[in-house]
Amino acid sequence: MELEEKITFLAVREWVTAQKAMKKMAKGKKRGKIVVHQELCKGCGLCVAFCPQNVMAISDTLNQMGYFPAKWLDKGHNGKTCVACATCAIMCPDAAIEVYLE
Repeated sequence: MELEEKITFLAVREWVTAQKAMKKMAKGKKRGKIVVHQELCKGCGLCVAFCPQNVMAISDTLNQMGYFPAKWLDKGHNGKTCVACATCAIMCPDAAIEVYLE
């Protein structure tokens, strides 16, 4: 298995694990809170792409390093809220995201 295939496999495995956790948490109606450290984020968009609730987006403002960082939307475009599955934090290569369960 080549390196790219391994990385893809690991990303998909983490996403599936997060999906299972999200389903369990949705039953308990738990709510998550996401903190994005704006100055650490390079705006790669992995958190946005993998968020199952679509509550992550890319900011319109630049950080001090000249990147458009990710931001947390209290309510997603589809009306859903964060369930603290931590997919965004798992996918973040810069460790710029913290997830809390409220």
